[in-house]
Amino acid sequence: PHPDRASVAVPLLPDMLRSMPAHRFKKHLKEVLLLANLVDGVYWPTFELTSKAQTDDVMDLVRRKYDFVIGKAKPREGT
Repeated sequence: PHPDRASVAVPLLPDMLRSMPAHRFKKHLKEVLLLANLVDGVYWPTFELTSKAQTDDVMDLVRRKYDFVIGKAKPREGT
């Protein structure tokens, strides 16, 4: 943790990642997701929140995770 910079981790299961349309994510989100550490079957992408726009992008990812957890996520075609 950095006291002068806010950050958030969004733990994701592999099925969650596969259900999300990665092509719709912005470049910085894709990069963090690709480099996320895998610990005991869970990916741990960590995002530094440096702007309102970046925070909104991360919150979109959180909403997609929430939809997956409660069963609203639509499976990607071709999977």
